[in-house]
Amino acid sequence: MAILAIPCAMSDDLFAPLRRGWETLLERLFFPPFPESVDSLALFSLLVAGLLIGEWLRPRRLAGGGHLWAVTAWLDQH
Repeated sequence: MAILAIPCAMSDDLFAPLRRGWETLLERLFFPPFPESVDSLALFSLLVAGLLIGEWLRPRRLAGGGHLWAVTAWLDQH
């Protein structure tokens, strides 16, 4: 039984575009482009919007809070 061996240089040539694409994808996912100056008013408005959305979701239990309350109640019993 013969084992098919691909020379190292040939495999590097074949996989080089895939490797470059994978590295580019990882750079974009983990290190997204960030602006040079951060607008403090924009960050504050995102914070306020997040707080308002959180307060709106709390009574509707869409944020998964119902499960959390059930788990904490069960832990308090034991």
